[in-house]
Amino acid sequence: MNNILSSLENRFTMESERNVKRSGANRILFDRLIFQLTVVCMYNKNLLEGINMSETLRNSVKTLVKETFEGPPVPVKGSWFTNSEPNSGIFGVLEGISCDQASMSVHGTTLAAHTDHVRYHMWGTNEFLKKRKQPEMDWEKSWAIHSVDEQKWNRIQEGLRSEYLTLLESIDTIEWNEQLAIEALSSLAHSAYHLGAIRQMLKVVKV
Repeated sequence: MNNILSSLENRFTMESERNVKRSGANRILFDRLIFQLTVVCMYNKNLLEGINMSETLRNSVKTLVKETFEGPPVPVKGSWFTNSEPNSGIFGVLEGISCDQASMSVHGTTLAAHTDHVRYHMWGTNEFLKKRKQPEMDWEKSWAIHSVDEQKWNRIQEGLRSEYLTLLESIDTIEWNEQLAIEALSSLAHSAYHLGAIRQMLKVVKV
């Protein structure tokens, strides 16, 4: 952008100097004014395109994150990737699951472990979006939960909802750049994957 503006300015300067001989000093003032208006228009065009792109990205990510956790908006008229029915996101599919069901082992893991792992990953994303620095993460520890009582199961679900709400707030307030966009999208993809895994586990747990 700076190179383009510099080239334009040089061109206008040369043209203006030639025009002074033909039309006098008023011509160079006119040319300068045209140049300044051109710069303003180009700057505003790029600024507006950047704003529109940021808003498009912000709204798109927020829509998909909300669908991942809450399911499609009610009344349901369709969905982007979840089932086209109410409560088809993570919160909905976990609703009514008891601590005993959350502790049931399915191929070596549990619903409680999956749920807390999603919470933990989202916590890492929120820390990155807030501090612009990746926190230390212990991924093995995030899978350490094997059984939960009712109190612990409720605490895990409340923690997940808290991190979800924090993420929505971050999406609304951050100044987007490539790194932050990738972080937010990776969190979205990770949560969507675990939504699918949880739904498959429920086929065993609810038998």
